[in-house]
Amino acid sequence: MIAIDGCSGSGKTTLASHLQEKLCNCQVVHADAFYIPIDLDVMAKLGPEEGFYRHYDWQRLRKDLLSPLLAGQQARYRTYDWELNEVASNEIVVEPQGVIIIEGVYSLFSELRNFYDISIFVDTPADVRRQRCFHREGDEFAAVRDRATFYRPPDFWIDLWMEAENWYLANSQPEKFADFVVSGT
Repeated sequence: MIAIDGCSGSGKTTLASHLQEKLCNCQVVHADAFYIPIDLDVMAKLGPEEGFYRHYDWQRLRKDLLSPLLAGQQARYRTYDWELNEVASNEIVVEPQGVIIIEGVYSLFSELRNFYDISIFVDTPADVRRQRCFHREGDEFAAVRDRATFYRPPDFWIDLWMEAENWYLANSQPEKFADFVVSGT
């Protein structure tokens, strides 16, 4: 199992896609599937630490995906729907075979990092990431950003999200525990 961590807009998904193209029998699981539905008015009032713990379901990632795969068993999980702000009813199945890449911010959280054989942190300057977040289209981040714009402007949500990620970087220090640190620029 390979973890690819880094902040929003750092290039994690791009790296995971490139690896999937090059590796035989490779599956990619997006850690964005493991979020908890939350009302926008509640999210807007959360501090960075609260934002991490209240919205990211690392326990479900561990229980439904990482633990079964590490035990050589099939994993089944339900994905968070960013547009509808709910956990979907259908399950996604991941077979315990080949290379499995877990891609997403917070994937090297201290409670998860021992599950991986290889870990990568994508390091990208904050100003580059912020611009990428403004211009993203058709993905999970764009869905929540666009859904939330009726409540507050996009820069509010991007800054809020980046503050939670900055808290994570400062407190979990994923780049120090990664086997490889690569540039996302």
